[in-house]
Amino acid sequence: TITWKGREWNVRQQDQGGPGPDNWDEDNVFIRDDKLVLKITKSNGKWYTAQIQTQEMLGYGTYRFVLDTPVTFDPNVVLAGFTYVDDLNEIDVEYAKWSNPLEPDNGQFTVQPYDASPDQLLRFSVPPTLMGLRHEIMHFPNGVIICAVYDADGKLLERWEYGGTHLPQETAQWFFNLWLVK
Repeated sequence: TITWKGREWNVRQQDQGGPGPDNWDEDNVFIRDDKLVLKITKSNGKWYTAQIQTQEMLGYGTYRFVLDTPVTFDPNVVLAGFTYVDDLNEIDVEYAKWSNPLEPDNGQFTVQPYDASPDQLLRFSVPPTLMGLRHEIMHFPNGVIICAVYDADGKLLERWEYGGTHLPQETAQWFFNLWLVK
């Protein structure tokens, strides 16, 4: 357990399991200068990933976070901030190339299940030098709005509204994770 931003967070312990074929390690999560740091490490030929989740269930409202690193990951790495109850009640902000080094779109906003309808997923491209990407996820009873904004002038990189037939339930835990697709 760690305390960060006024909340108690559970750190995923050493185990295996989804997403991905991952090994998780609590030592890959820490706070430095009031910023959350997630890392991937390799030990004895195995890769270890990182995840935290709020202890409490959160409801409708606005969730904000800042990504303070450029999105220039290995094609197998996924960085995500998301609400989660189960695979049918999840709202995602994810940065990944999904194992395709030539994929130009390295960001996505999703209401799960992403494959239920084409309007439940938006893919977009984030410039490789962009830092300080601010996010707002607004979750309402009748929809979801997600924005990614950059620089001090508040330039909008991407904005997505979803009000489709599948809306995630009100209460969920908030997660951050850094994991490997394969």
